[in-house]
Amino acid sequence: MENKEQIKNSENRLAKIQGNIDNTLEKSKEVVNIAKEGTQMVSEVTNNIQDTFNKANNLFQGVKGLKDSFMESQKLQAQTEIELLKIRSEHQQMNRIITEEYGKQKQSMDKASDVVDAGLESNDINKIREGLTAMTNVANHNPMENHKKALDNELERNLNQDFDDDFTLEF
Repeated sequence: MENKEQIKNSENRLAKIQGNIDNTLEKSKEVVNIAKEGTQMVSEVTNNIQDTFNKANNLFQGVKGLKDSFMESQKLQAQTEIELLKIRSEHQQMNRIITEEYGKQKQSMDKASDVVDAGLESNDINKIREGLTAMTNVANHNPMENHKKALDNELERNLNQDFDDDFTLEF
């Protein structure tokens, strides 16, 4: 009986040890599974960080491109304003020249008319002819001819210059 009891105790201890081993194996499997899940999570986080870094880099490149475009736009706007100021100035100068030249032509025409009137009053045919000849010369004279030639020459010089290769628009 003692032997049976010892066998039973040994079997109980063996069963207990077997249970502990099974329990330890089960817990080891859980630890391995948790470690695998942790590794997967770390891998996902690493991938997410890499994706975030790539997106941030793309965003930075986009912002840099926008900055470059904005700076080029500001440069073009400044150049445009300068050119518009030049055009306005040239327009005002041309209007002043036109007013002066046609004013001179009117004065010449008025003087020639006065000579004709004086010739008519004094019945002096030579004065009348002189006044009419002066009127004809004034009428046939284009007061803007010299300015037209100067503008044509300037246009020709500008067309013969090399175009600025730095001025390109990219879309």
